[in-house]
Amino acid sequence: MLDAPLQVALHDPNSLASKAAVENYICTSMMALILWEHAITFRSEFFLMWRRNFSVITVLFVVNRYGAISYGIIGIAAAYAKDEAVRQLFLLYLSLLTRNFSSEVCHAKTPRPCCCALTVYFSCAFVTRANDVVTSLLELTFGVCSAVRAYAVWNKNMLPSIIILALNLGPLGSNIYLYNFTTPIATHVALPVCVSYLNLGVRQELL
Repeated sequence: MLDAPLQVALHDPNSLASKAAVENYICTSMMALILWEHAITFRSEFFLMWRRNFSVITVLFVVNRYGAISYGIIGIAAAYAKDEAVRQLFLLYLSLLTRNFSSEVCHAKTPRPCCCALTVYFSCAFVTRANDVVTSLLELTFGVCSAVRAYAVWNKNMLPSIIILALNLGPLGSNIYLYNFTTPIATHVALPVCVSYLNLGVRQELL
């Protein structure tokens, strides 16, 4: 999922789409490695973690591990999210289920939650925002783990833990603030890719 400045997104869409495609291919490869690593270590995870008593450590482990899995899945989805294509695919899927499903079910004037809401969930905007949420959650988990580690190393001294946690929350807060200024779009230039661009100036429409 590529983050690009507004001017590049507006005036150089071919370059934007090409760079986004390359980044998405690289990210997809990395996400595939994440999913593969989780798949081959699940047996060890079951015996070492799932049989333990519930504690803060197990919660951090679950959030970190399955947050990474979610990040991988969302990253792969974002690499190929294309709003209209996903909409048509979803309509086809429902038509196969019902066998008499009309292509007009999701008409803008007569929306139905069973179709339109789910279509939005698989759009570029949704996977981008979901990626933002999961990324923030993983950053928070990293900060908490670092604080817990400092707490143990410094003989249960709270001050270093608080300082380390605060230092980790700084970038997290700035990223969350920056997410409010990004606009997810699914480009149709060169390749269908999902990108987000920063709109820090006057609001403009993407042609």
